[in-house]
Amino acid sequence: MTQVQPLVSIIIPTYNRPKKLQRCLQTVLEQTYFHLEVFVIDDASSKVFEYKKDARVRVIRNDENLGPGPSRNIGLEHAQGAFIAFLDSDDYWETNFLEITVAALIQNPSAAMVYTNGYEVDNCGEILGNRRNTRKQLDAILPEILSLNRHWGTSGCLWRKTDIQNIRWIASRRWEDYAFDIDAALHNNTIVGIKESLVYYDISGKDKLSKNTSADLMTQKIISIQHISDALLASKWRRSSKTKKAMHYILILNYLASTHNENRQLLCKNFMRWNGVLGNVLWKLVLKLPEPQRLDVLEFLSRVYRKQIRVGRC
Repeated sequence: MTQVQPLVSIIIPTYNRPKKLQRCLQTVLEQTYFHLEVFVIDDASSKVFEYKKDARVRVIRNDENLGPGPSRNIGLEHAQGAFIAFLDSDDYWETNFLEITVAALIQNPSAAMVYTNGYEVDNCGEILGNRRNTRKQLDAILPEILSLNRHWGTSGCLWRKTDIQNIRWIASRRWEDYAFDIDAALHNNTIVGIKESLVYYDISGKDKLSKNTSADLMTQKIISIQHISDALLASKWRRSSKTKKAMHYILILNYLASTHNENRQLLCKNFMRWNGVLGNVLWKLVLKLPEPQRLDVLEFLSRVYRKQIRVGRC
């Protein structure tokens, strides 16, 4: 008797990317794994997108631009699959992406997610280089996601629904993927890495899923960092030395990158939550320094933490 394939739900948020969306959908519908459903979440694009060529594709249109996180949540509410993929509309897959990732999740029943390596490409599909780190396949999200950066792109992951069915994407439009992964890790931290490069990330063009301007991106990122900080402090990971150093590094680095006072104040409050009493005394002294000297000290501290946890820029 032929074994029934698990259903895979593919959630594709999109905003004003009709040509790239068509390319994306084509690679989904050409998969060697056939048992799938597709939810295209049109995030209030200026032109209505319709797709009637394949009954497995359903288009849901937002009344207003919500951003990638809430759009993915809408897809999650409708998804019936045992496995879930979040595919950005400017990215696309090799035809055997699902065949390989589904098999990996079946073979590793304790894993919440499987990810593959990928390539960065231009608008014409020309490969520009590898995406993320292809030298090491990780078997856990935490604490590595904080200290090694994300080894995977959102479009290169396949999730087990039972491990994320109670998790939702936050409304932030930057680093919302880090926040989702960490929330998932607090439920099930086990993942599987696949060496093959099976996903293509289009880094060309100025089309964006979100309407937000670059001036707002730091504020959006800090919303995600706040969420991550809250989640980790409420978990066993608050006692991990590696996690503390990584959070110190992330908070200092983003303090240096931020120019808004409110953002800096929020980052400072979170830094102090990860400190002991002595650390907070020293931190307050640093904050009292004139800005040029303060920034010099923080630059030095960021290099120290970076060396300790051996990370690239977050």
